[in-house]
Amino acid sequence: MTTTVATLALFQRIRLARMRARLTQAELASLIGVHRSAVSQWELYRGTEPTKEHLEAIATITRARYAWLESGQGSIEIVVQQGAGMEQRLVSLFRALPEHRQREAVAMLEDLVSRAAHIAPCPARGQANPP
Repeated sequence: MTTTVATLALFQRIRLARMRARLTQAELASLIGVHRSAVSQWELYRGTEPTKEHLEAIATITRARYAWLESGQGSIEIVVQQGAGMEQRLVSLFRALPEHRQREAVAMLEDLVSRAAHIAPCPARGQANPP
């Protein structure tokens, strides 16, 4: 008997979405803000299920339709609008992060930009400029 995408269990849909996005469990975990073991549990038969917020983050990060990920109904893929590119992907990934990870992402991007432009990074809000 062949298992089709329509008959996959939640743990299988999560794994398929992650693999289609070419992410390891550790990478997906980092993007969501959980331990790798949480993703491993979500992908196990009779493992724990992610919270609604984590399932939404998985959908956003992997570009899988939330309805498909949650219930198996419909298509796995999000229809990407013409002209959508890296910027949209970056925004989607950023929104999937918890707030403390968003701050880390902004700091990392500021550092990358400052190195590329050979300028000093902007201080974070609420921090004094270094001497």
